[in-house]
Amino acid sequence: MRAQENHLRIANPAMDARADHFHPHTRAAQADPSEARARQLQQDANHLFTLCLDAFDAFGVFERLPELAEDIRVLSLNAELAANRAGHRGAGVRVLTQYTRELVTRLTAAQNVMRQLRERVYIQSAGAATRIVCLRVMDRAVALVDHPTEPRAEGGARHIRQVRTDCLTEVVACLDTMVESVAELVKESSVVEDVTAQSSSIATNIAIEAASAGPYEAEFRQVAETMRRYMDSLKSLLTDGSQRVRLASEAGQAMHRKTVAWHGD
Repeated sequence: MRAQENHLRIANPAMDARADHFHPHTRAAQADPSEARARQLQQDANHLFTLCLDAFDAFGVFERLPELAEDIRVLSLNAELAANRAGHRGAGVRVLTQYTRELVTRLTAAQNVMRQLRERVYIQSAGAATRIVCLRVMDRAVALVDHPTEPRAEGGARHIRQVRTDCLTEVVACLDTMVESVAELVKESSVVEDVTAQSSSIATNIAIEAASAGPYEAEFRQVAETMRRYMDSLKSLLTDGSQRVRLASEAGQAMHRKTVAWHGD
């Protein structure tokens, strides 16, 4: 039966013409690539959102990074107590632990900025999703009024096309802001990298001070070894985070090029 129906459709072009006369948008909607583009844009936006979140989560902005900052802070306090007990033998370690707490303050500040940037990614992703829904509605409307039969309908058609253009512009802006947030994450990660390098140097200097600390040598060496372990964890976060940032940045740039190209269509 279905084969017969298909045969009848193929064999009766006049019937198709009459159907198109009563529903002129049907064939235009099928041929119009706008709907497919909007679907692809939604998929790409979701993919970019996932990559952006992966980049932030790789730095452990809500768990691992705060834990490490607190661990380093507590370690510096305990080391300072040990340095006070050591008297003049702990003078160098005392200075180093005070400097370590300054680094922890910088680390905490960077972590807070990262959280704010992650929140901005959520907001911009929601904005992009809302505008893509609007874009799909406008695409359907454009398909309906793309060739108005009456001169007075041309004004409405122009308005719909302008609204569609505005929606696409806003989508691009939201996606660009998401990518900018990742770029700012790179900036904050450089703070983490600097803190890691300086803290590693402090751990080395504490180990050197331990050599002349007499009965406190073992305690100071333990502080230095613990500090190095924390720095290894920070380095691991930086390595993983940098790779995720690169993926998000590349996807964002590709999306920007694609959406800007669509602007001209």
